[in-house]
Amino acid sequence: MAPILTRENVLTTLDPQPSGAWAGRLRVDERNTFFFDHTLDHIPGMLLFEGLLRAAEHVAVAGHGSPPGFRLSSARLRMTKMCEKDQPVDVEILAPAPVHGGVQHCEVVVRQGDATPCAGTLSLTPATDGEHGCSPPGGGRPIDPALVHKRDREAVLIGAFHVDPPGYRAEVLPPTNDDDLAVHPDTLLLEMCRQFATSSMHVFEGLPFDGLLLLTTIDVDMRAPVPPGRPIHLWSGYRPRGGRKYSFSAEIRTDTETLGVVTMAANGLPKKVYAQLRDSGRI
Repeated sequence: MAPILTRENVLTTLDPQPSGAWAGRLRVDERNTFFFDHTLDHIPGMLLFEGLLRAAEHVAVAGHGSPPGFRLSSARLRMTKMCEKDQPVDVEILAPAPVHGGVQHCEVVVRQGDATPCAGTLSLTPATDGEHGCSPPGGGRPIDPALVHKRDREAVLIGAFHVDPPGYRAEVLPPTNDDDLAVHPDTLLLEMCRQFATSSMHVFEGLPFDGLLLLTTIDVDMRAPVPPGRPIHLWSGYRPRGGRKYSFSAEIRTDTETLGVVTMAANGLPKKVYAQLRDSGRI
């Protein structure tokens, strides 16, 4: 069967089931530098998110009866285990709720064998071509790639921190390579927030550069679409708490309004502890 979804083709199949659900198989292409900028021993959370989002969007289009674009309005995802690269990964949209007022609500699940590494809900809202995108103009100097767990500078999507009482902000940088431009705009926006959160853990919590941050939850609430061609920045009032469990919220802002809020929780692990947990199969 030819891939249902185009561009990066993150799903090789996506088919309706007798139960009313939709099920697809995730395609893992380690040549894609957006997801695999450096060597990983697992499938990154952003690729799982991209697969779920693409599947939910396809189902929303099918339920809408016409092919509008869709943008993410909310997400609630919980990650409980890493996905291995050498085993098939399936994504499922469980009996999606009928489209109501143009909004599609979906229960989503990622499965690998008997495990359920990720599950939650996504809500999508129809978007016009002018609303659907994350392409801020201009560009500043990206921060050190090590701060966002990237290897190449062109993979960095945020600039330096600036004091913005009672918190701080970072400008969002436009993507510059084909792999970044090919992902879903909402995945790109979430990756910008992940980089903002990760760099904050290093700057304010003193997380070692060889430490690992394992995402446990992702919550997204978008009040308005990202306006095309307008500068946006990320703002946070985060304060260091210490310990290995982190919860970080970032507001997505223009100069005049807050478009949405992304909250992520993660466990911070020293490299040695991470290796022990991986060897034991606990993560």
